[in-house]
Amino acid sequence: MLTDRGLNRALLARQLLLTRSPADPLTAIGRVAGLQAQSPNPPYFGLWSRLGKFALADLTELIETRQVVRIALMRGTMQLVAARDAPGLRHVVQPALHRALLVTHGERLRGVDLAEVARMTRELLEDTPRTIADLGKELATRWPAVPVASLTAAARTEVALVPVPPGGVWGAVGQPAWTTLSAWLNHPDPVPSSVTDLVEWYLSAYGPATLADVQAWSGLPESEIAKSAGRNLIRLRGEEGAELFDLPGALLPDEDEPAPVRYLAEFDNVLQAHDDRLRIMYDDDRKTIFATPGVVPGVVLVDGFTQGTWKITRSGQSAYIVVRPFAQIPTRDVEELTQEGLRLLAFAAPDASTHDVRFNSRS
Repeated sequence: MLTDRGLNRALLARQLLLTRSPADPLTAIGRVAGLQAQSPNPPYFGLWSRLGKFALADLTELIETRQVVRIALMRGTMQLVAARDAPGLRHVVQPALHRALLVTHGERLRGVDLAEVARMTRELLEDTPRTIADLGKELATRWPAVPVASLTAAARTEVALVPVPPGGVWGAVGQPAWTTLSAWLNHPDPVPSSVTDLVEWYLSAYGPATLADVQAWSGLPESEIAKSAGRNLIRLRGEEGAELFDLPGALLPDEDEPAPVRYLAEFDNVLQAHDDRLRIMYDDDRKTIFATPGVVPGVVLVDGFTQGTWKITRSGQSAYIVVRPFAQIPTRDVEELTQEGLRLLAFAAPDASTHDVRFNSRS
């Protein structure tokens, strides 16, 4: 039987959060099954918290040289993944993205030929990258009676799109221009991928897990996941008797393995990769973290579990982190969070003349 604490240590180890990894950024992105990239900066923080050596320029170079891409994948959220994996992954989740589009926009898109939307989107973006707003204006000339938001949702669902740098890199502001994934990667032949591959990739980064956990992360129907779960998977039991699946020989640290404090990025996948999140947070904490729809704040981990939120604030020449604990944090852990926070500020705000870490501050 695996306790919630044992699952916590397995999750941290596979997410490179138990010990910082010597891996290069491209390798690390594959190991953790991609990084949430709802906005440009979080993937940089995500890699900083996981790697022993990482600089802003390391990821920017991977984006600009087209080795990693930011595209809509699991549940339609933006993910940063290796370019070589992106076409195959998108192919696997595309049916789920299409179903979600019809649930949300189906009535407003009644009578719209989605294949024609896809064709126009490719034609408009592949030669001349455009903002989503500009794309919407062009599509509206063909379907003037359809809400523009529904047309652009259809375009982004039916065609995999990527932001063109400087869009999607550290510090990017304003609306990026987009092109198609295929054009950005020079129309490669995709490496075949399957639901089984996706399940195994997930387990390597987040397991052991239930089928409901895989469904919550991937957005694929649980019945489809169950049919595609490879026969090589092993079965385990959780603390409450839940059936867990895992890869043979996958890393399972002792539940008493020490876990250092960590600053998790906004939207970090580690917070959203399971249906049952007791392995990383308590129910009361979950309500606080996900209080605002569409917003997931940066979170601090103490002894492997969520213990508060954090945010960097700039004031003149100063940069400081405000940590808002969910409950009182022991002095020893406050000291460790302070030192880790100062290292984070040296990474994210090297131009500031002073750095500070504040607790329970309302400033």
